[in-house]
Amino acid sequence: MAGVDIGRIADLVRSTRATEFMRGSWLDLVAQLRGYPLTSRLFARRVEKSTDRIKWRVAIDQNPGLQSNITGFHVGAYSTVQTAGQENLKELDIKLCKVRKAMAISKDEIVMNQGSGDEQLLDLYQEKLVHSLDFPLMSLLEYALAGTTSAVAPSIQETTGLRYWLPADLQATDLEMNGGGNPVAGSGAQGYYNSSGTAVGSEVTTGAANLTVAAAPRWAHAVCGFDKVSDDDLFGKLWEFGLRCNKFVPEGAMTFNTAGSNRLVLCQTPVMKAWVHLQVVANDNPGSDLGRMRDQVMFMSTPVETLPVIDTPSSPLYTGNATNAHGVLYDLDLDSFKYQIHPEWNFALEEDTKDSTPDVKVLYRQAYQQLACIDRSKNLVAATDNSALYSIS
Repeated sequence: MAGVDIGRIADLVRSTRATEFMRGSWLDLVAQLRGYPLTSRLFARRVEKSTDRIKWRVAIDQNPGLQSNITGFHVGAYSTVQTAGQENLKELDIKLCKVRKAMAISKDEIVMNQGSGDEQLLDLYQEKLVHSLDFPLMSLLEYALAGTTSAVAPSIQETTGLRYWLPADLQATDLEMNGGGNPVAGSGAQGYYNSSGTAVGSEVTTGAANLTVAAAPRWAHAVCGFDKVSDDDLFGKLWEFGLRCNKFVPEGAMTFNTAGSNRLVLCQTPVMKAWVHLQVVANDNPGSDLGRMRDQVMFMSTPVETLPVIDTPSSPLYTGNATNAHGVLYDLDLDSFKYQIHPEWNFALEEDTKDSTPDVKVLYRQAYQQLACIDRSKNLVAATDNSALYSIS
């Protein structure tokens, strides 16, 4: 193996890249991995645009169903034509952020650990690529997409995730369709409103993408509290929310937990356990007696899954470690999210060699990407202070 040329590693990189291109891209290869419900679904719905930001418009006019508008709708015979009132649209935007994950593989690492043979060289390369680059990158992205930012004004290195766009409200009890507040930025398990209604972290008082709930009440998301996984509590509120937000049966709903569904419920393990138990008792879960589909849960044709990154006590997103410990559940309309990636930087495998270390090949994946919630009102965040529904020993 002493005769190994570092250039052979470059050949392996090019071969791997060719395989990715043949199959579509790295984004397509990882789109179906279990355990990453946000990453897999958002990657499958990604938008690629050659721009440095996501742009969209939000209507901030008064409710068109108000009596004053209805009165203005009726006119008499021979009346003059009046200028129609137009919706007051506000253009919002948020910048893409740059993300990168890198690894290195060197000639001496191969010589000292693998002995000889092209097959062993390939095995070492592929194993290290998966465990030192691809899976860590997936995990980091899942945390970013589920989390918040460290400051009120996100930097170009920060992804605006679920906890930023849709903070939980521990003060809420009944379903409030537009009861959510402005986004909350904060580190760790922060990014919610405590039982006193105070933002834990820093409330984005200038609004997400410069729009506040005060300026556009329908910009607020839905919130509620729950204490039980039952028809008279959580299920009843999810059902009412589905009716009031005019939820349609999701595309692909006939397939369990399909990545193509446009709606998704994400919860924590204790909630899922209680949910599955009810389905088993009611015999609503096909094959549950044999355990074949015990973790396949549907509600109003919406797939229900656990979100592992908020479900582990060692996770920085686990709310059970917070001062105001609580559990959280998301009922998401994925059509209301836009996950955008720049086509020139889209996690394709790249390589580099520095002059100072010619026997070391650096491999990396980088992207300009961002997540924006363009219609917060279509999403519900339910919170609970019942430790039995979020605490994991």
